Amino acid sequence: MNKSLPGSLLILALLVMFGCSKSPSPEQVVRNYIEAQKNHQIDLSLQYFDEETAFMLPGEITTLTGMENIRQMAQYDSVMNTRLHIESLRVDGNTVTCRVTETNRWLDIAGLPPLQYDSTLFYVFGGKIRKIVAFPADSSLRALSDATDHFIRWLAQTHPREATALLSGDGFSYNTANAETLLKFLSEWRDSTAAQK
Repeated sequence: MNKSLPGSLLILALLVMFGCSKSPSPEQVVRNYIEAQKNHQIDLSLQYFDEETAFMLPGEITTLTGMENIRQMAQYDSVMNTRLHIESLRVDGNTVTCRVTETNRWLDIAGLPPLQYDSTLFYVFGGKIRKIVAFPADSSLRALSDATDHFIRWLAQTHPREATALLSGDGFSYNTANAETLLKFLSEWRDSTAAQK
């Protein structure tokens, strides 16, 4: 009887080890990420991403790949006080589909309602988000595009050097410094627009 004890302990240890190392479900990964994102816990939110993760808005509006780009986007979102809210969540294997509502300081300053995404797909493998594909509602996309066009035209006329710096190269870079600069000019744009009314 006693001779079988070491073997029993080994089996128990293996069961505990594998039980503890089991990856969370795709739904739990997405919910954990959204909670960390809402609270701007950048390091924690990044733990839910794969090293080669990709974020895409169809039509090549925005495509970010790799952990460093995702980190910079998270830092940008923190400055912008971006918060994501999910609803109508569905799970199909490794894919989590939901509707997302986004609020942030950019939208507030521009006087726009929360940005609606009709559908957002999270592809989760091994407890990590490998890809996010978001589909903004047409109405939200039109409103945001119109406001962005007006702001860029104003910025190019009033601060041409800064406009060139912000939008040079491959376009706008999502990072802390650009978020802070953008907020400063957005507030000035809002005040200038209000004064003209």
